[in-house]
Amino acid sequence: MIKDRRLSISLTVTLSIPVVLLLALAAASDSLTVAKADSIPVQEGALAPAGLAYEINPDTHGNLWISDDGANEIWQIHPATRVVTTYSGLDNASDARMDPAGMVWWTNAGNTDLGRLSPGTSTAITWTLPGTGALWGTTIDDAGRVWTTDFAYGVTYRFTPGTAEVCTYQIPDAGASSYLSAQGADIWLGDGWNNRILKLDPSANLFTIWQLTSGAFPRGMSSEANGNLWWADEELSMLARLEPDISRMTAYPLPVGTTPEMIALSQGKVWYTEIVSGTVGVLDPAVASGTSSTLVKTTAPVTPACSNLGAGTSSSVPSSAHTLAWTPTAYNQLVNSGGWAVYQMPSNAYPWGIAVSNEDVWIVDQGRQKLAHPFASVNLYLPLIVR
Repeated sequence: MIKDRRLSISLTVTLSIPVVLLLALAAASDSLTVAKADSIPVQEGALAPAGLAYEINPDTHGNLWISDDGANEIWQIHPATRVVTTYSGLDNASDARMDPAGMVWWTNAGNTDLGRLSPGTSTAITWTLPGTGALWGTTIDDAGRVWTTDFAYGVTYRFTPGTAEVCTYQIPDAGASSYLSAQGADIWLGDGWNNRILKLDPSANLFTIWQLTSGAFPRGMSSEANGNLWWADEELSMLARLEPDISRMTAYPLPVGTTPEMIALSQGKVWYTEIVSGTVGVLDPAVASGTSSTLVKTTAPVTPACSNLGAGTSSSVPSSAHTLAWTPTAYNQLVNSGGWAVYQMPSNAYPWGIAVSNEDVWIVDQGRQKLAHPFASVNLYLPLIVR
């Protein structure tokens, strides 16, 4: 059973591959799958069979970090070597990501602890955050401070690794967010309970709040270098962009599926997962038609409560390594028009996490416990060549 986490281009692809090139590629790769014109080649690798994997986050070295809160594991995957290092015994590991110092941070999903994994020594330290009950997402700001959020009690936390200081920020009007996204020193949150997007400026101790349509439920979020925010709205069946300087939101309804969850940005495109139809897609907002509106913006001051959590609780972490075996397959293309490309994953797929690393797309299929790597078989990555 998949648990409820809420508590309760046109891609026009110009791809001309001569037959002789395909033959050469086939000779060079023992895992080549030459897909039909209306499908894409994919490589898949098996995750923990009895697990329940969610997020996937790349680090600056090209490694992928996968959180499996069903197996209580964090996986580090080196895509080039296919070597997997599994760190075990990490209670309900969620949204693991590496900081600039090489430490990996996670929360024990739906519980109270923030954890730090030292991959070099296979040791961990956990801290119980004050007044929390249901932590989930993580992000790291430009100063290396770790942020997490509680989607039950409506608070977000800032943790400073060097001092173990934690500051608690109460979200206005009992709001709650399961994920959050850093943009410099500022933090974006999606408040599904009150149908809002919030931005926290910790230097000014100020929330800026944009009110969304009734029923909106922002899930995965990611910000662009220009300051715009993208998110997937799992209740309104759309992707959306906010231009905060002018409070303009542009909505892009999905052409297939109803429940987008996570997104990843790459070269002006927005990749996303959709869990009901079991699809993965990409939006090119330079081509696609969206509907724009001006949102009501308000502000709310906040006074953080800060304390020192001390040394935390240390433990050793069992680790093991294996080589991930890739299986070639293909996903059929359902849509390739109007700025959208959508691909159907196999039956029983439940794609959640998605990431782009070095322009490669990676998907965590929780339903089948697979890691999917589209476009990998012929070593051609469509995000680089879409027009």
